[in-house]
Amino acid sequence: MVPLPTGGSVLPKLVGGLVVLGVLTVVIKHPNDAAVWVRALAEAAGDAIDGVASFFRQIAG
Repeated sequence: MVPLPTGGSVLPKLVGGLVVLGVLTVVIKHPNDAAVWVRALAEAAGDAIDGVASFFRQIAG
């Protein structure tokens, strides 16, 4: 289980716990959809990194 922060307000802990519970529910009930979403996020992150690298290459000359 993911350890929750021990200090602070109850609301951030509650929201964090609900987010974790929601993600686990989606992964358990719809594993194929969850895998597609993760793959799409990874591709988007890769495209963003490529865009930043291209930007710096163009600045460098």
